[in-house]
Amino acid sequence: MTQHGIFSASAVLLLFCGVAGGDSIPDLLTAIRNGDHGRVKKVLASGGNANAADSDGTTALMHAVIESDVEMMRILLKAGAKVNAANEAGSTALMYSAPDLPKASLLLEKGAEAATRNKRGVSAMNVAVSTAGSTPVLRLLVAHGANADDTMMAPAADKGDLEAIRYLLSLGVSPGGTGSEAVYAAAGARCEACVRLLVENRAPANGLRTGIMGVVGQTAKRGLPEMGEYLVDHGASIEVTDREGFTPLIQAALSMEPAEARDRTVAWLLSRKVDPNATNTRGETAYQYASRIGATSTMELLVKAGAKPVPDNFPKPAELGSGPDPNKGSAEAAVGKVLPLIEKSGEAVFRNRGCVSCHNNSLPAMVVAMARSKGFRVNEEQSKKELGFAVATQKPYLEPMRLGATIGGATDTLGYTLMGMAAAGYPADALTDAHINYIAIQQLPNGSWHTTSYRPPSEYSAISTTAVALRAIQLYPVPGRRAEFEQRVARAKRFLLGYNATSEEERAMLLNALAWAGASKAERAPAVGSLLAAQNSDGSWSQVPGIPGDAYATGESLCALHLSGGVAVNDPAYQKGIQWLLRNQFADGSWFVPARTAPIQPYFETGFPHGSHQFASDAGSSWASMALLMTLPDRAATAVAAK
Repeated sequence: MTQHGIFSASAVLLLFCGVAGGDSIPDLLTAIRNGDHGRVKKVLASGGNANAADSDGTTALMHAVIESDVEMMRILLKAGAKVNAANEAGSTALMYSAPDLPKASLLLEKGAEAATRNKRGVSAMNVAVSTAGSTPVLRLLVAHGANADDTMMAPAADKGDLEAIRYLLSLGVSPGGTGSEAVYAAAGARCEACVRLLVENRAPANGLRTGIMGVVGQTAKRGLPEMGEYLVDHGASIEVTDREGFTPLIQAALSMEPAEARDRTVAWLLSRKVDPNATNTRGETAYQYASRIGATSTMELLVKAGAKPVPDNFPKPAELGSGPDPNKGSAEAAVGKVLPLIEKSGEAVFRNRGCVSCHNNSLPAMVVAMARSKGFRVNEEQSKKELGFAVATQKPYLEPMRLGATIGGATDTLGYTLMGMAAAGYPADALTDAHINYIAIQQLPNGSWHTTSYRPPSEYSAISTTAVALRAIQLYPVPGRRAEFEQRVARAKRFLLGYNATSEEERAMLLNALAWAGASKAERAPAVGSLLAAQNSDGSWSQVPGIPGDAYATGESLCALHLSGGVAVNDPAYQKGIQWLLRNQFADGSWFVPARTAPIQPYFETGFPHGSHQFASDAGSSWASMALLMTLPDRAATAVAAK
């Protein structure tokens, strides 16, 4: 398999891991990753070492746990694989297996030591709680001598795993420290029963997640007023703001939840006499955020409580005109103008934050790859740097991802990062396998993946997270786990087919997710129809009904319709959207998209236009660029110069 820059499995292991100890080792590890039981038996019968390891000491058995199936593990164990061997990080096969009951059961049966911890203090129990439905494995590990610790509660709460929380409490695990980590996580998982159980067991509700928000903010933006009221009644502060002054009321007003839930939350907060005119550090109010999502009923509630109806004064694009220049207002000219901005916007994020982002790095990487295929002269040096930034961000998490932990943003970040890396031609290797292992661990019993953040439009809905998880699995498959992932994708597809999308982001990502889950044309047809029906009369799409269209919603919708819905680029609806994008491009090449979320990271300048709206605008400009690029024919590289 070579598409999307994914090389052969033999190249995989040589490119990243390295090997140590003999010529048969690459062959053995390659066969394990391929799930080739016969080849593994043959290598072992020919003198291959069942305890072979790569250059970081990760043994064949450990590779089998994260890259193959139970039968492969049995073959290696029968050939003498040491069940308790550890790599340089001190991790063992049992730790890797903890999210998978059959694999963990086999290793424990063969004498795996359940209480062992690696050099970072991680045990198999710590890994087990990183997946939903962990109680059977936890019980098994405890029966074999494993010990629980207080760090296990928050991951279980993050999954909304009520049974696991109950079991951990029965073992004496603390319901949460002074930062209210477990309560915060349970609120993010929308598990009111989990929140109540933790608080009833004396988990504090008044803690702060450092520099971010109190637990009431978690409930406010998710439209959960009953949970919020319960927490306030048990000590949570209703006045806590985040680092940029976003109050719970502002969080509630910008919520992308259904109007009824949002309005109940706003009404509850107002009944608690919060200030309806409180501003964040940018001088913005709850009314302004409600107006950005067209929440008319919410705006009426705020005004009735004394809020001043402050309008937003957003910049307007200059018309490109229709002069004699044949390139004026063309898709080619539009992309040529914005491409240099997009190419350079990611480096500042990496330099400032030490990581890559979906909006300034991964989406731009996809634009650059598509522009290259259409003949644009791209900044190849910058493109290589961007890929390097992605690898540098993720490489320190290789071992943690094998153990159920990762960088902030979790599945959303990893999914987008892998999409960007694939666009840049990065091959499958141990790092991408670790990403896929983590993503697998995070899937919920209903087949979906849930987001740990709330940053509309890209990060707030289970549909978006499920979509990027499926795309990552598609781009970087692990052959030895093929049967397992077929079942995972089938579960995700069942979830998707029963989902009712309510926003543009959900409609577009639902269509993408269905395509990436292998849904038939007939199964995708309702999603195509729903997305087409949401197009505005001017050709644009809006994040939610009742507000002006923007480049993010319009570009993303067009991309989904063409790539996942089979809508031709010369279709009238597609062309109408393209004309809207051309009319609404700014003179500097960008598109403006207003921010509709409370920031996670402190504000900083990246060089992309539009100030505090630059992250949303960069993402919107990327989607717009890809929609425009799809109308152009593939051409030899360097044919079109970026302006």
